[in-house]
Amino acid sequence: MVSSDRIWGQISSHTHIEKNPLSASTIIMARIKSLPAELTDRVIDYLHSDKLALSACSLVCKTWVPASRYHFFQRIFVSLAHDNVDAFVELLDSPASTFFGYALGLQISPRPNGYHHSVRYIFNAISHYLSRLKIKLLAFFWVEWDITGKELEILFGHFATIPALDLLNVRFSVPKQFIEFVTSFVSLERLDLYHIAFRTHDFAHTTPFTLSPLLRNVDLSLRNEGLHRFTWFLSAVQFPPLTSLSISSIDDEDLDVVQAVLQSLGPSIHYINLEFGRYGIFHLKILMLLELIIQPCASAGLRLNLMQNTNLRGLHLYGLDVTNEVCFDIVSQIASFDLEVIEFNLSTRSPNSVLTVDWNQVARVLTQPRFMKLREVRLNLQCIGRHYHDGTEGLIRQQMSRLGNILDLSVW
Repeated sequence: MVSSDRIWGQISSHTHIEKNPLSASTIIMARIKSLPAELTDRVIDYLHSDKLALSACSLVCKTWVPASRYHFFQRIFVSLAHDNVDAFVELLDSPASTFFGYALGLQISPRPNGYHHSVRYIFNAISHYLSRLKIKLLAFFWVEWDITGKELEILFGHFATIPALDLLNVRFSVPKQFIEFVTSFVSLERLDLYHIAFRTHDFAHTTPFTLSPLLRNVDLSLRNEGLHRFTWFLSAVQFPPLTSLSISSIDDEDLDVVQAVLQSLGPSIHYINLEFGRYGIFHLKILMLLELIIQPCASAGLRLNLMQNTNLRGLHLYGLDVTNEVCFDIVSQIASFDLEVIEFNLSTRSPNSVLTVDWNQVARVLTQPRFMKLREVRLNLQCIGRHYHDGTEGLIRQQMSRLGNILDLSVW
């Protein structure tokens, strides 16, 4: 990155500044004002991540303000509630307002007190301005979605251009209303769904639906309010070719649906994050995908088939049980020749179980020719409620010495 001092020095060196400080300042300002905007914008572009330098540039002269402000306020984040939406509208109505020229992240949380509240008042206040605002992220926290009729049709038209949507603790009347809502975002690229609730749990009449063809990143939790799971969503939705999928709070009864989703995504998926709801044993067979992350575990004997998800470069496994079956079978089944990083986060309740693993055999597999691109092996071992015996780390490190400095071992 080019520093502001260097930029200033280059301008000074090309303007033959006199030794008199007052004269030098006058000449610099005159020369700067005469520089074409194409050149000054290019200079300021180099400082796009330096907030201090951008602040200084915005004070140089009026012609430098737009480019400096563009990078400084590349995205503005606004949180709207019942008690501040009127002030936000006043700001939008101000002749000096520049909100309409910048990307906006808009969070709507009517009354952030842990209860669902209507958004009707907030949207009635801002609906007139939605067509002019460049909303890049729309987030709802603790919302009761109660907008219907003509108002809903108008809002859906505005939602069609928004690329990112976050829903956290949002309640709908029935699943059909939720589906109509989320499918109205036809330009969606990222979707986060956590703790979606319904007044009436009519999942039996849910029909298959598709999401935005531009969608690439999905992060969702299968835990719903009360006893109802969000698994029905995975059963009904037809995803486009995703590159990233994160699913949390997975229970045993969710596994078949999660497996079907992973197989349907095929080779498009690059990054998978699976977080299971409780402690157990996790066993993977064939793993071939670009970036796999799996967090704590499911029940014993689980088989997760990822044969359709090709192009493995990073493999991260969290909360696995410490057994030779888990450690050896996983590394021996990897078919990718592009693996760069492999990480095991293993847990056990018995300190002796770590000694049942043939770590030398695991290391031998990881030094085979197909792992020639492997540059890091992370191994984290945790004994829940107890401690490993003294010397355990040294013993494992000795058995895996053939890995050399690419081994990152932690025992605790």
